[in-house]
Order: sequence, then C-alpha cells, then structure tokens
Amino acid sequence: MFETVIAITATIRQTTEDGQITFQVYEREMPQPDLLSLLALTYYQNIYGLLQEEDVLTVTFRLSQGDHTITANFLPSDEGPVFEEQDHAPTLDLFPRIKAVYLDIEHLLRDSEKVLAIFHLKRV
Repeated sequence: MFETVIAITATIRQTTEDGQITFQVYEREMPQPDLLSLLALTYYQNIYGLLQEEDVLTVTFRLSQGDHTITANFLPSDEGPVFEEQDHAPTLDLFPRIKAVYLDIEHLLRDSEKVLAIFHLKRV
C-alpha cells in the first residue's frame, strides 16, 4: 500500500470590494493573487506523475464553512487511464474538475480565514 498527502495552507490576506483575493502561503513571502496556479503546479508536478491505474485521488478544500471534496478512481480504459468520479463523465485530466470546485467556493473565502487544500493519493 502506498499513500501520499500534500497539503497547502493559505491565509486569506485581503478581499477587496471587486472580489480580488490575495493569499499568504509562505510566511516570509508577499501575498499572492493566485492560489489556482499553485494548485495546478502541485497537481501536475507532484501528483499526476505518481498516479498508477487503480489509484484513488481525493482532493479536499477545507474551509470554516465545511469541506468540499472530489474523489476519483484512476482506472484503465481503451484510451489509457482515466479518472472516474461519481456523477461525472470519465476524464483523462482531473484538474478541470479541481478548478471548477475551487471557483465554486472562491466566493466563500473571507479575510484572515485559512483555506486548506489537500491532495490525498492512495494506492492499494
């Protein structure tokens, strides 16, 4: 059995009237306006390359209002391995779903709040 967890904690530093949000991920760095790029970088560089058929990938966004979770199985198909998630069509790339969930919850983020993004890869 193999398991890896990558967690990114970001503090919301500013939410302006026009909806612009900045995120403080690293303590000694300037707040960044874009958490989505860091999520994409983490997914493609640290997670996607580890995937093998039959793996289960769970991505959770933890907010004070509750968790928002995607769980998908990485399964063989005629066109190569695909992600299968309940109530969604199989896909070769799960990041568009991750992005969609993030964009759905972005309006819930408030100044000084923390958001935790967890990538959990499990192999049986």
